[in-house]
Amino acid sequence: MRLGRSVRSFGLVTLITVLVWLYAEGQDVTIFTRDITVELPAKVDDLTVIEFADDARAVKLTVEFRGASAQLSELKRQLKGTLELPIGPGDLPENAESVPLDMVELLNRAVIATGDENGAKPKTVADLGVSVAKVDPATVNARVVKLGEVGVRVVIEAEGVQLGPNRKSEPGEVRIIAPETLISQTEASPDAVRAYAKLTRKQLAGIPEGIEQVIPGVPVVPSEVFSRSRHVTVEPTAVDVTFTIESQQGSVKLEAPVPVWRFGQVLGEYRMALAADDQLLKDVQITGPRELIDRIRAKDPTLRIVARLDLTGDDILPGTYSKELTQIEVHEMTNGLTHVLYSVPINPEALKPDADPTSADTPAFYLAAPAITVTTAKPSVSYTVGQRGE
Repeated sequence: MRLGRSVRSFGLVTLITVLVWLYAEGQDVTIFTRDITVELPAKVDDLTVIEFADDARAVKLTVEFRGASAQLSELKRQLKGTLELPIGPGDLPENAESVPLDMVELLNRAVIATGDENGAKPKTVADLGVSVAKVDPATVNARVVKLGEVGVRVVIEAEGVQLGPNRKSEPGEVRIIAPETLISQTEASPDAVRAYAKLTRKQLAGIPEGIEQVIPGVPVVPSEVFSRSRHVTVEPTAVDVTFTIESQQGSVKLEAPVPVWRFGQVLGEYRMALAADDQLLKDVQITGPRELIDRIRAKDPTLRIVARLDLTGDDILPGTYSKELTQIEVHEMTNGLTHVLYSVPINPEALKPDADPTSADTPAFYLAAPAITVTTAKPSVSYTVGQRGE
């Protein structure tokens, strides 16, 4: 009796096995090959990241998928864009600095179809009933990067204005999370380790001087030393900044002399020559909008400053002359074209400071840039006009 039951059980198992085999055969198992691009997760855990050994952001693979035609069709429909490799802490050997990544194993676990608001759960390649049979290359080397953190103070910077000493941020310190190796390199120069809350010209436009202001949510960026790695974050990412504009103006003494340019036509039969010592105007100081002063101080290559010598009437007859330079011009070069950004009188206090602006005797350039002044100890130059060939 017991033997009869065993025979019947064996026959049932055999029948099920044959049916499963016949079903599998009927599924028409095929192979589908495609080039895909994979990338690494942003983080493995809070203090661990991983990056490809050659510093690439992504790697292209040739992948051979195997499965039934219906499942492969679904895979093709879902296979879009770049796949993120599903690497977690359990995939990394303890204390490893580098690791070979098994592409077949990781791709079988890779999420190929994301979930949605209707309750559909994310699906992996394996969930679709497809297997990764072969990958070229089969392994890809990666580096394991341990992160650390350091608290740094926030430095407030402003474009185009001078801030008063009462500036502060809330919070006054932020945390920088970066590779431990990079943090250890900064320990020798702690003054270089900081974060910056930068107020832009747009944010500061129209704010009066001497009145305390608060701008919330100013983005924070780490100091330049942390640009050596892309695995750097700041927490919090923004702070509230309190400040007072002390001055919208700045001042700079030009390091290089200013070339003297002649304006006005000398008759073809004459030639004009500046005295050798007067071809450059020395000791020029410019006071004006801090934005302009900062550009001059930074030697902005798109700016050019020239002194203007205007010649008219008797100034172009033969003889030797001494004449005041009337103005400084600030030129700006954009897209291969040059235009006059500012035309400013030199030593304006000497040019009728009490003049009536509506008077015909007031030079037009006197009102061209009232917020800018230019001073120099010697604004006059000497030049000679003579016959050509002399």
